[in-house]
Amino acid sequence: FPVTIIYKIIWDATGYSAVTSVNTSSQAGVSGRSLAGTLTYILARPVSGTTWVHMQESGDQANDGQRTASEFGATFQQGWIDLAAKYPGGLYTYETAHSFSPARKAMAGRNWDSYNVELRSRITTLAGLGITVRLVETAYYVDLFIASLGYDTVCFPDAHIDAYHFQGIGNFGIALAIYKALNYNVSNLVHSGVNLNADHKATIVNIVTGK
Repeated sequence: FPVTIIYKIIWDATGYSAVTSVNTSSQAGVSGRSLAGTLTYILARPVSGTTWVHMQESGDQANDGQRTASEFGATFQQGWIDLAAKYPGGLYTYETAHSFSPARKAMAGRNWDSYNVELRSRITTLAGLGITVRLVETAYYVDLFIASLGYDTVCFPDAHIDAYHFQGIGNFGIALAIYKALNYNVSNLVHSGVNLNADHKATIVNIVTGK
């Protein structure tokens, strides 16, 4: 259950209008690609009309354009300036990065806290330029999910082959956080088609609606 699939299941079940087209390319989201790489990919795509651009980066910081928080911020800011020029009038969203388990967070190039602070500063700068980037509070909500459900329920355990990724219920929560960032009433969303533990889903819904 990736975030994109959960988001679409909820969208369709709630009865919102179908979008004109969706980029389903396997290259839309690629493990191991830096923010600069993702920006290059999106900017090269031939897209017309009103566009929603959504991104997040939470991998290894040891890449050009994100070796420090300030360097990451500069890449982020210029990237959205370029995107806004290509997709004027578009909808722009970006997720804060969660650093996963304490062991992961302690590794070099894996603590995203200062980067998330930098994001907020750059988003304020962009707003002054007339560019609105809506921040999805992924890191904040994931910490709340973990506090209620436990790390190994929300994320894969450190020893798992898929460690440092979110399990289905974590992705469900992130999908709801995206809806909230877009000013949808999370309580009105229909998510019965998302086949996950009902009690866990109820906990996630309560957290996102209440915070």
